[in-house]
Amino acid sequence: MIKDFLTDGMVSEDTVTPRAGDEIRPDYGMASAATGLNAAVNHAVNPKGKEGIATWFPFRYSGPYYDFTYAGLYGANDYSMNYSVAYLDVREPVEVTFAMGSDDAIQVLLDGTEIWHYDIGRAWPGFTDRSEPHDLEEGVHTLMVKCFNGVGGWNQSVQILDAEGRFFTDTDTICVSLNPDGCGTVQIDTIYVWMGNVNGDAAVNIADAVAILQYLFAGGKPPVCAKAADANDDDAINIADAVKILGFLFSGQAMAAPDGSTITAANNACKGYAANGVDHLGKPYFPTRVSGLPACAVPCKR
Repeated sequence: MIKDFLTDGMVSEDTVTPRAGDEIRPDYGMASAATGLNAAVNHAVNPKGKEGIATWFPFRYSGPYYDFTYAGLYGANDYSMNYSVAYLDVREPVEVTFAMGSDDAIQVLLDGTEIWHYDIGRAWPGFTDRSEPHDLEEGVHTLMVKCFNGVGGWNQSVQILDAEGRFFTDTDTICVSLNPDGCGTVQIDTIYVWMGNVNGDAAVNIADAVAILQYLFAGGKPPVCAKAADANDDDAINIADAVKILGFLFSGQAMAAPDGSTITAANNACKGYAANGVDHLGKPYFPTRVSGLPACAVPCKR
């Protein structure tokens, strides 16, 4: 259940930020835990399904849960995994809890980190599952729900609760969108990056260099923030970045930040950079992609 069924070997479930119509072909039987793509009753869901290409299909529901056996979606589909993604456009910091239910198993990730999973077959139980409280900072957060079906019924739903455990209705504070840019009213001016912190553990050490090598050569997870791993600021992730991090750790070498500035042991921390900034050569601090990955899917937290 907690394996990555989506990855194509480059983009992973931890970092993907899909828009409606985006496509991905999982690396079946290799990097991906999936062995193939099941057919959907509604051909529009996966129009290139015969080629093994999955398409992100926009869908909103009005009932208590998403019923994936609905004829407008998959229909009856046993032993299948569904990925659903929504974006929480948060206008001011707020504490929330997530309430969930599913038939059968469910895993929920917030900004690439698991906040809940239940991996036993069951019928729809209502919103009986509860996450721990989460402090959502201003900005757009990615909520991913994975739902696995054994046989029969197949559904899931997630609710947002306020600090008192009531259904969250303040849409001025949180707007739910299918657009990774959010609802269009919040502009992200600053992206926070901790250079060399490849695995997102709030420290820079040899594990970060190893994480790059595992990603490049052993099917490991991609960096949580690609620009944090791009230690020489060449807008690519390769073995040179692992070498640069090792040099930073053991030889006093400097890394290069997204704005081209020098990063040393004395000034390396979670630091903000202008989201639309360009350096003196006209190179954007944050290009659209870095070796096929979003420039910074999960910024560091100050």
